[in-house]
Amino acid sequence: MEQPNGDAAAGRYAGSGGGTGRDPGERDPGGRGLGGRDVAAGGAGGRDLAAGGVGGRDVGGQDVGGQDLAAGGAGGRAAENRTAGGEDAHPGGVPATYGKDRLGALAAWPDDRLATSLYECGVAGLGRTADADALGTLLRTFPDSRQAGEVGPALRAAVTSREAALKGSAPCTAVDELRAIGATADALPAGKVDGEALRGSADRAVRRGVYACGVDEFEDGRFTEAAETLNGFAEDYPADKRHDRAEDIAVAAEIAAERPSAGRRLPPSRPGGSGEVELVLANLGPGELEVLYIGPTTGAVELKACASCRTCPTRSAGDKACRAGTSKYPRTTLRLPAGDYHFLYKRATVRNRADGATLSTAYRYTDCSFMTRGTAGLGLT
Repeated sequence: MEQPNGDAAAGRYAGSGGGTGRDPGERDPGGRGLGGRDVAAGGAGGRDLAAGGVGGRDVGGQDVGGQDLAAGGAGGRAAENRTAGGEDAHPGGVPATYGKDRLGALAAWPDDRLATSLYECGVAGLGRTADADALGTLLRTFPDSRQAGEVGPALRAAVTSREAALKGSAPCTAVDELRAIGATADALPAGKVDGEALRGSADRAVRRGVYACGVDEFEDGRFTEAAETLNGFAEDYPADKRHDRAEDIAVAAEIAAERPSAGRRLPPSRPGGSGEVELVLANLGPGELEVLYIGPTTGAVELKACASCRTCPTRSAGDKACRAGTSKYPRTTLRLPAGDYHFLYKRATVRNRADGATLSTAYRYTDCSFMTRGTAGLGLT
């Protein structure tokens, strides 16, 4: 078929009649071709084009993806902004809401997946954070789910694994994780898991772990941390069978923090040495005095403040006062196994001072602690 202007067609064209053939040499006189389909206006079975719509868009219909639909041609589709159910839709064709009656099984489709995500997220965080948001949300939102039933066993398994780690190389890390697990158990909704039993298991493991942590810190040369950890253990668990041992190691750690040679090994668990030595400790300085010692045996003693004592001008002045007698000063007498000892002197108003001495059964000793303008004195006489 020829067109009046003789232009070549780009492919198939839309004519005013019902023709269906191709004319490779002609162009649609109205403008653009339809991209390769020859659809007559009003042709049965085709997509309806408006009478004047030879340019690719019809004046009475709606453009959908580049194909023109008339308001009503035979076999065509009417384009209305309505859903199949007759409800108003968003401009893009998506309905504002869908009820469960229309969604059917799809309404519950996300539940299992969401419960799994909450469970896995919560379990992955056990021991790393005390935050129980994920597991708490799971227990509140899906209380009857399979995943909710697995929360209690997961917490128990987490406690068990950290208990085993207390015997390893990083007991302090395991203690921190056990505390976090206990806090997570406390934060879960009441009645959903046996939080009281879980917390009890975690607390018992923490008790064992704190002691193990303090010993590990001492053996690693972290004496300040070891003293703090084991003093805390002794304070928190006064009835524990390891209480006295924890105090001895804490004493040794405090001394070793000032005098590292005192921390070469853990203090003896039982007094050693041969023979007994008498040692008088006297406070010739202002303020209360605490003396810590470690050797064949370990211990600490506190002496009351000396109300009449003043700072000595020199060390020799303090030594002279000590030799003159200690009866008028606060004092105590220790009977210790002979051997090498490390001492630490702690007075609130001055820095700590550490020293060492060998005690022999051939002598009686008086240890006077006094203050000078620069140091605190140790005077064994």
